[in-house]
Amino acid sequence: MWGSELRRVQRLVSEDMAGRIGHARPVPDSVLLVLSRSEDERVTWMQDACEQWGWPSRVITTTERMQWAASVLRPAAVVLLDGGKEWNIEVIETVRPSTAAPMVILGALTADRALLALRRGVDAIVPSGLSAEETLARIYAMIRRSTEILAPSTRYLDAGPIRLDLWRSVLFLDGTPVHLTTIEIKLLAFLMRNAGTTLHPHRIIDHVWQQSHGVGGENALRIAVRRLRQKLRDDARHPAVIEAVRGRGYRFLPTVVEVADEARASSVRHEQVELLDDIASLASKIASHKDRRHISALLVEHLVASGFADAAAVHEVSGDHLVLRAHRGLSEGWIESVREVPLDEGYATARVVSAGEPVQLSASVKSYRMTRAVLKGEDPGSYLFLPIEVSGEVRACVGVVRRSSRNFDTGSLAYLRAALAVIAAGWTPQSAQPLIE
Repeated sequence: MWGSELRRVQRLVSEDMAGRIGHARPVPDSVLLVLSRSEDERVTWMQDACEQWGWPSRVITTTERMQWAASVLRPAAVVLLDGGKEWNIEVIETVRPSTAAPMVILGALTADRALLALRRGVDAIVPSGLSAEETLARIYAMIRRSTEILAPSTRYLDAGPIRLDLWRSVLFLDGTPVHLTTIEIKLLAFLMRNAGTTLHPHRIIDHVWQQSHGVGGENALRIAVRRLRQKLRDDARHPAVIEAVRGRGYRFLPTVVEVADEARASSVRHEQVELLDDIASLASKIASHKDRRHISALLVEHLVASGFADAAAVHEVSGDHLVLRAHRGLSEGWIESVREVPLDEGYATARVVSAGEPVQLSASVKSYRMTRAVLKGEDPGSYLFLPIEVSGEVRACVGVVRRSSRNFDTGSLAYLRAALAVIAAGWTPQSAQPLIE
């Protein structure tokens, strides 16, 4: 059977050239992690099928290595080749805490075994005996859906004392777990992913309840918001977390930062420690410059040359506008569009100046329409904006870019804050001319 299905995949690849399944492709830089008890014909079949479809794949047969693989490889999806009830559960419990990627079991499971696996963290059961075309298409459907909802490396949404663990569906308030219902989790996650944006009730209902809106839906939303506020200790009369905008909807007020899983973050901590050593070098360079233009140029050069970011830029506050002072790694079109921008909170930079807190953008965040319009022609990636604060006042904003799904975690934020503190020490009140004339 496996040989005949492989030939079917080969035929479909040819048809793909004509566009039949051209849309059904995951991102090429994410691996399909295949977990099996042993190297058997199913493993060979999966590897060959993935190769024919152009999917990178990695097979792991040692249980002790599975958690490492799920954490470090950042898979697009995890496929368990059914190895029996006990083995399946052991692997699920080992791997699930280390990845938010879709997890499926490929095999002929009884109803009881399937329900048990789903309860333990599997997202779907793909029965054996399907064609390779349908098997891979089902897996990709889950990959596509998961990437629309959540950046692969994001586990937490942080907003001051609020931390939402997206993988475990747990809210922490000042470090203390707070029980939320499934609806409350979905509602809070949706509001936090769109922080700063007023969301119409119909849009919230469509997303959270996945049903058409109506009087009943709006009543359910009001009840859910009221209960969520109570659990967040937020006063509806003077809200600090969830604001009701009359006639328009609801808005999550605090700045939200997406944070990678700590297990994954640990793999780059050594790199971050080395980057901290660069701050002394940065300080010595700045010591010989008093012009903000040159200091800005030194900062963006340092961030890109060190490998910390792929691109960076600095905007300085000038009246009710932000003026571009330095940049590296961004396109000419971007430069032209942001030489000078208003302090309009449709821009993430303006939000940083007004709130004095960092803003991180990724595919899952839909707010800051002006910034997204400017970045529309740029390569995809993770974007982080932070304030440069001098004597208690935000004087400028630095934006850093990574052209990958690798988000800026807590270690990255600590490094940047330290670097910007050094920059602030050399930021003088004298006037500076824009770097780009």
